[in-house]
Amino acid sequence: MLHLEEPALYLVLRMQILLDGNNFKKNIINHLSRLKKVLIFDNKVICCVDYFRENGLCQCHIYSYPYSLTHYRSIANSFPGGFFKCVRQVSLSDECPFEHEFFLRIAQSFPCLKTLSVADWKAQKHKHCRTRNGNDKRQSIIEYPHLANLDLLCVHVDYVTQFLDNKKTSIPNNLSVCVDYRSLRKATHNFTRDTS
Repeated sequence: MLHLEEPALYLVLRMQILLDGNNFKKNIINHLSRLKKVLIFDNKVICCVDYFRENGLCQCHIYSYPYSLTHYRSIANSFPGGFFKCVRQVSLSDECPFEHEFFLRIAQSFPCLKTLSVADWKAQKHKHCRTRNGNDKRQSIIEYPHLANLDLLCVHVDYVTQFLDNKKTSIPNNLSVCVDYRSLRKATHNFTRDTS
């Protein structure tokens, strides 16, 4: 007997126009009805829109859930989370900084993540969590138990620190890391930092 897998929908749209609700409905959503024959009606269709003001771009992810692909590309801060058990490769990029809580959401959403690429030149705003009375707040240590490849070539030094500081992130010992040497020296205090 022939085994057919459920079809999946995965669209990433990048436009140099401002995507308003009417334009989105008219030019994208209304045309999705043509795909009814390939969509499974038990699945949800999720849409996530990102606006990048600095370069005038708009990006829209539209995908069926549960998500069955092995990659998820160009995730930005607006990523809603979820559970993506099939995904092994993820790329993150945004013009706003990624904070500790965002990386926690990524680790929880992609439990089998093997390859992670980060691109963000903005410094993190909340390097240390503080309570209202000014004391340091304990952050959860983010675990990436299956991570084998980490690309930090196009990032601010804060992200190198985020991943190499064992008080923030737990990564496997046999991890392959691509990182700029100057950023690595700065993040590890010239290779003398104990927590790295």
